[in-house]
Amino acid sequence: MNSTTSPTDRPRHRGQLKMKTAGGQRRKLPAAEFFYINFAFLISNLLLTPSTLAQTLLNVDFGVGEKSAKTGFAATGQATNDFWNLYHHYAPKFTPGMPLVPDGRLDNLKFADRSDSRVSIAVANAPGVWGNASGDPMFDTFIFAQNGSNLTATVTGLEPGRYHFYLYGHADADVTGEQNSGFTIRAGTNTLGPLTQLGTPGWKASAPWQERNQYVVFRDVAVTASTPVIVEVAPGPNGVAVLNGLQIISRGTSPPRLLSPAPATTGTANTNLLFRSIAYAGRVTDTEARFTVNFEVESLATNEISAPLFEGDVALIAAKLPDALRIVSSAGKARLVCAAPGTYAVSLELVAKITRAEP
Repeated sequence: MNSTTSPTDRPRHRGQLKMKTAGGQRRKLPAAEFFYINFAFLISNLLLTPSTLAQTLLNVDFGVGEKSAKTGFAATGQATNDFWNLYHHYAPKFTPGMPLVPDGRLDNLKFADRSDSRVSIAVANAPGVWGNASGDPMFDTFIFAQNGSNLTATVTGLEPGRYHFYLYGHADADVTGEQNSGFTIRAGTNTLGPLTQLGTPGWKASAPWQERNQYVVFRDVAVTASTPVIVEVAPGPNGVAVLNGLQIISRGTSPPRLLSPAPATTGTANTNLLFRSIAYAGRVTDTEARFTVNFEVESLATNEISAPLFEGDVALIAAKLPDALRIVSSAGKARLVCAAPGTYAVSLELVAKITRAEP
């Protein structure tokens, strides 16, 4: 963050108010009378949260072996080195003559940053394992049910909150046609779905992930304490239920995990919008103050989230914002709303009326 004079400085007594001008010089307002600018930056409060709080993300790869060869992003993710848990019934691989194992359980999944969780996953009725040739290690292995039946994956140990569930269920055409699973989620008394993956024959890992083609997503799934989430995987049109992978990412309503000791702060509530850098410069006349503000903001969430931006009697003049961003103003407060994950550069101009305060 660039270090400049804070525009929130408001003199409490007769004296001089110093402001940094666009040219980098400090301008002193007269000592006999002073002015105040009636707005406050809330960004400084937001900058305290990204380093201490993070969304939770769990990745599960279904296949064979000792550990997953998959790292990083699929349809969602946090970093290029995201960890993937491997759920398997056979290691190092399945060979003909081995007894079939339809059920199993994997406890204490690791989060994407490799920290420990209390989350477990249990799979029922999935004795089969096979693969694709897309080039993505998660998408290229899958477990499956036999005889046109369903398989289930039961997730336990999630903290109460709301989550997005990304599910992958595709098998390339082999001795049978292409397989695309249908998914239903049961969480407490709620049943969501079914959603069926449509598939894209010949899809490769170098191509973008597309919702309903390589995956389906259930958004804002409410999870309560001690309640399992049951994922039912049903056969698609060609008759086989397959499961390649699962991602569970918190919506931001679950209790955040502390990654490092957090200083005590006051101000607005924490959000998942991460302000990576902020720079501003101001110029002052006898009637107004103008500030050019440039910042970079990142969203890790797939749903729409927002953060407080400015408060007070100010006019915001924005160049064209990225398509995923918009600014909403109400009751003297401006919020930045983001509708899609990504990192965005924003440039704004603020105009504030200067009010003369007689001594």
